[in-house]
Amino acid sequence: MHEAVIHIGTEKTGSTAIQNYLWKNHLQLAKQNIYFPFKSCGLISNHRLALYAREKMDPLLFRMGRRVNGKECETPQDFANWKSTFAKEHAEAICQIQGSSQQSLVVYSSEHFHSRVHTEQEVKFLQKYLSKFYDRIRILMYVRRQDQLVLSSHNTAVQGGHTKAFDFSTVVKEGLYFDYLKLAERWASGFGKENLKAIVFEREKLKDHNVVKDFESQIGANNELASAGGFKYERSNERLSYSALAALIEFNLADKSDELLMGLTKESIRQKLIKELHNVTDSLGEVLPTRDAALNFYEYFVDNNEQFAQNWLENDGFNTDFSKYPLTAGALPEVDSREILRTALSHCLKEKAA
Repeated sequence: MHEAVIHIGTEKTGSTAIQNYLWKNHLQLAKQNIYFPFKSCGLISNHRLALYAREKMDPLLFRMGRRVNGKECETPQDFANWKSTFAKEHAEAICQIQGSSQQSLVVYSSEHFHSRVHTEQEVKFLQKYLSKFYDRIRILMYVRRQDQLVLSSHNTAVQGGHTKAFDFSTVVKEGLYFDYLKLAERWASGFGKENLKAIVFEREKLKDHNVVKDFESQIGANNELASAGGFKYERSNERLSYSALAALIEFNLADKSDELLMGLTKESIRQKLIKELHNVTDSLGEVLPTRDAALNFYEYFVDNNEQFAQNWLENDGFNTDFSKYPLTAGALPEVDSREILRTALSHCLKEKAA
């Protein structure tokens, strides 16, 4: 029997950690007939498969997925040609996997299925293509309470160039991104309700309080059968400290003529700087908005979440404890963000010179 699992995120629920697990252990997993098709679908997220599902070209996914000498995809015909090439190459990869065993599980993982595959038509298009290879396809999705999702997303957005402090009132609540009910219904429309499983991304609801361990159990991987000391697990912590975040916002705001940059372009040094800033710690913890602000934001999703919990979580929905948020707003901690940035950039340049 040949099966597949499609892990569709959602974003900010440990997808990178899961994908690192699949990549770091792909040889060990293959010995258990579990395969991660990164060569054809993209490393570490299978962004090429997400792009293939789309009706229209997505420039970001294409830039992630094209080969070094690949052509630009500028017209609908270019995109159609790309999709045709991908379909052929991935089919060959799956046939090679299945030709070596009468039983296999192929695991796809991409949070882009959450954020960039938006219609039932796209999901059904993907199902029609993949169903040629598998006897069964399961969909797996982890979901996170919406206020926690946007807090985590802001940290990532600053790493991408965002310059504003976090504010719930600026977040657009409408649309598909936060609507887990429609997300589940969309994927169930293509793959069947019986084949979709939703899991709440909360420690107490995950196996061993760990999303990677939980995912491992969902795909049936057995660490005890792995050789050479077992599977490799790496913690993926993308959140910057308050001080580091302040320094990165300072960097994002800096003019290209700022002496701190020493003539470098921001994009040439950004990733090294982010890596360096992950070493900047403080005792400030997570500086949060007020409880009322969080509750007012979350209220928009309550009815939808209750319906989602009823349909997909056996009524065991999100924990609604908001006590981590302060009752009143205090003054934001003062840090010397410019000096933190100066030190971090200095370390980056020394590393580059070495």
